[in-house]
Amino acid sequence: MGGLPGTDRGAAASYRVEGDRLRLLSCRETAGRVPCHQTESPDGRFLYVANYLSGSVSVFPVQSGVLGECIQLVEHTGSGPNADRQEAPHAHQCVFRPGTNELFVCDLGSDRVRIYDQDPETGLLSRGREIVMPAGMGPRHLVFADADRFYVTGELDNMVRRVVQRGGWKVDGALSTLPPDFSGGSTTAAIRLHDGALWVSNRGHDSLCRIDLDGEGRMLGASWIATGGRTPRDFAFAPAGLLVAHQDGGGVTASDGASMPMDGVVCVCPAP
Repeated sequence: MGGLPGTDRGAAASYRVEGDRLRLLSCRETAGRVPCHQTESPDGRFLYVANYLSGSVSVFPVQSGVLGECIQLVEHTGSGPNADRQEAPHAHQCVFRPGTNELFVCDLGSDRVRIYDQDPETGLLSRGREIVMPAGMGPRHLVFADADRFYVTGELDNMVRRVVQRGGWKVDGALSTLPPDFSGGSTTAAIRLHDGALWVSNRGHDSLCRIDLDGEGRMLGASWIATGGRTPRDFAFAPAGLLVAHQDGGGVTASDGASMPMDGVVCVCPAP
């Protein structure tokens, strides 16, 4: 994903990995602005892109790794109480509920997780339900533990919430990602489930927050690890250990103490 040169219009691209190189296969406009996250359909035939600034979701057909033209643009409405960050809808992530054709979209601007039903034949989305989150939370990213439970980060309130399916989706627990004695500015970013614990990156506190879970997935308590750089926007658990991407200094750091100097790193994805 990225921008089209010389414009403010968003684009999605596909590449083929050839040895240690990438070959561009296709590039298509998203019809939205500032695309920030993407996910494939369960069968790999369609791609869904969250456009942050325009608050929309784009749908593309995929054939042999090549993107077709955008076949649907789903536009959100709404706002939140934070006048600086929630003046309009801001789609920040899209992810499929495990074992289903339901697409969950985190809308930071309207404090909602929106749920769409995907037609597996056409790839088109139809509005299903929405989960109203606490006002001013700013839901950024979520991660499913299973089909009936997920955890979602609040970029604006630095909280993680557990949401469960019990005759409808309900918030069932919340925990701060910051130490109680921290008073500086910070926002959450990435969230992962790994080795029976929940992990969240804090931009500002510049840490990873580890949240222990009980046997039912309830959040018990938190501990923190300094990441060794500024603004940890993303992280991943690779076979060799933990990798953290820092947006404002520090490049990519590893849990074994190694580092790779790079500027403006916003994502890290270990090769399969």
